[in-house]
Amino acid sequence: TSAISIMEGTVAYICEEKGYDRKKTTITLGVVMYFIGILYTVSQVNMPIKGIWFDFANGLQFPGFGDFMEYITDRLLMPFGALMFCIFVGWIWGPQNGIDEIEQDGTFKFGLGKVWAILVKFVVPVAIAAILVGGLVFGMALS
Repeated sequence: TSAISIMEGTVAYICEEKGYDRKKTTITLGVVMYFIGILYTVSQVNMPIKGIWFDFANGLQFPGFGDFMEYITDRLLMPFGALMFCIFVGWIWGPQNGIDEIEQDGTFKFGLGKVWAILVKFVVPVAIAAILVGGLVFGMALS
């Protein structure tokens, strides 16, 4: 069930923005996820499937596929996605639009809206950039 919910955002985007058929898109993404899962699973048993990773603290590495997937998600994709979200909300879409969405045009009150706007625009991007640098330069991980 969690794989379906994770896949739904990508399926919805591809179908709505690119106009592809929902059933074909779902099957294609499901097959891709299945093969990535197979690679991960067999890398944990007896097949030494390796990934390639580089960070400045440890140099070039060839971690097992499971560790490689963790490096990709922990050290690169999650911080990068969060940074892009903050840049989008803070500087492109605008914090006030986010506040309006939270308040649902006055239905709810978001008392910390001004603090949140400052955080999403200035503080959080710097913190996330530090996490990204920590992972890519110093080899630090979130988990």
